[in-house]
Amino acid sequence: YMVIGAPKVFSGSLDLGVFLATIKVVSEISDNFISLYSLLNQFSVAADSMVEVAVLLNMKTCMSDMKAMNRARRKATAKHVQEHMQKSPGASSADSYDSLPLRMVNVSFTYPSLPDRPILQNCSFSVSQGQMVAIVGPHSSGRATLLRIIGHALFPTEGEIFIPTHLRILHVPQEPYLLSLSAYENLTLGATNKKYTKPERVHSILKQLGMDNEDFLKQLDEECSNFNDEEVTEETSSDDDDGDGAACGFTYGLEYDTDDIGDLGQGESKVAWRATLSHTQRVSINLARALIYNPEVIVLHRVLSHYSSEQSKKILGVIKKHVHERGVLLPSDFYRRRPRSCFYIPEDLDDAEFADIVLELCPSQDRHSSSTIRQVDKSELAQHFELSVNR
Repeated sequence: YMVIGAPKVFSGSLDLGVFLATIKVVSEISDNFISLYSLLNQFSVAADSMVEVAVLLNMKTCMSDMKAMNRARRKATAKHVQEHMQKSPGASSADSYDSLPLRMVNVSFTYPSLPDRPILQNCSFSVSQGQMVAIVGPHSSGRATLLRIIGHALFPTEGEIFIPTHLRILHVPQEPYLLSLSAYENLTLGATNKKYTKPERVHSILKQLGMDNEDFLKQLDEECSNFNDEEVTEETSSDDDDGDGAACGFTYGLEYDTDDIGDLGQGESKVAWRATLSHTQRVSINLARALIYNPEVIVLHRVLSHYSSEQSKKILGVIKKHVHERGVLLPSDFYRRRPRSCFYIPEDLDDAEFADIVLELCPSQDRHSSSTIRQVDKSELAQHFELSVNR
C-alpha cells in the first residue's frame, strides 16, 4: 500500500491524512493477525495432546466395579462376623474379624481385548489372615493377573474375591514409580499415622531393605531434621486399621502406579535426589513406602525380580517380619494390631521357602476346562518348583 499510495500523495490525488490513517489501521490489523497466527500454531501443537486428554477423560472408570465389590464385601463381612459370634458367643468382635478368611470363589477373568482367551477360569482358594502366601505356576499361567485381582487392581469377570472390608489392600507393581516430591514425602505417601512416619522408623526400614545410597540417605536426614516430632497422644496413636474400631473403617485398594510426573513447580533441588538412585534402589524405596504405610494385605507384583538371590532373602526376611509382627518396627504390643498378610510370586525355590502357604496355579488345557489352585506342601515343592518358577 505504501508503494502504491506514496506517488498518489505526491501527485495530490490522495490526501496525506487518509494515507497515514490507512497505514495505521493496516498495521494494527496485521498485528492482530500475527497474534492469531501464533495462537493457531500453539493450538495445532497441543491438538494431539488435547485429543489424548479428551479420550482419557471419557474412558470408562472402575468406580462402578469398585462400588459393587465393596458392597458385596461389606455384606459378606457382616454375615461371617455374625455367624462366628453365634458359634462363639464369648468371642470379642476383634477375634471375629480376625478369624475371617481371605478367599476367592469361582473367579474367572478375561481381558476385554482377548475375549476368546480366558486367563483364569473358576479359580478358588481360602487362606487365613496373617500369613505369607506364595503363588507359583508355569509361565503364562496367570499368576500376575491373579495377584492384580487380589490387589483390586483388576476385577474378576465372574466369581467373588473376598477380603474383609476393614482390611486395607495395597498392590505394589513390578516397576517402581516416584513422585516429584521430597524423598521423605515419597516414602510416607498415604501414611497419616504419626507412629508410622517417624523419621527413625523410615530410616531403619530403608536400612533393613539394604539401602546403601549415602547421598540419598543424607538428603533424607536433612529433610527429617525439619520434621516436627510431635508427641503421639492416645488420640493420635489409635489406628483406624487396628482395634475394634477398624471394623467400621473403609477399604483402601491402592496401587502405586503414579507416573514420574515432572517437577510440578517444586524446584529442581527438591527432586534432585532421584538422579542418584539405581533402578534397584528405586524398587527398594517403592517397597519401603509400602511397609511404612503398613497395610493389612500387601500384594507384591514380581518385585523380587529386580533383586539377586541374596538380596531377595533379605527383602523377604523384612516382609516376613512385617507379617508375623503385624508391622515393621512398631510397638511390641502387636496383638492389638490386625493380622498382616502378604501375597507374592517367588523367583526361585529359596524365595518360596519363606512362605507359610504355597499355592500353585494350574491353568486349564482348553477354554472349556477350569483352572485350579491347590496348596503345595513344602515337601513336594522342590520336585516341581523348577517347572513352575523360572528366575
